[in-house]
Amino acid sequence: MDENGLRLKMYKRYVDDINVIVNAPRAGLKVSDSEDRVLHDENIFEQELAVRADKRCMNLVQKIGKHSPVHLDRS
Repeated sequence: MDENGLRLKMYKRYVDDINVIVNAPRAGLKVSDSEDRVLHDENIFEQELAVRADKRCMNLVQKIGKHSPVHLDRS
């Protein structure tokens, strides 16, 4: 996940559950479907400054997760 702009601090996997702790990424990051990676987008930078860092982080983690067979929920 580090290459996606997220620094992984903790990763715990259980039978049907995964817990992660990551540093909140900077504003303006988005998942590029065409390139299958995270890019900085100046067009969404200003919008994302109004979003709390923890919510912005989880939104990005969920979008990254959509590119994998794992289903990610917030809890």
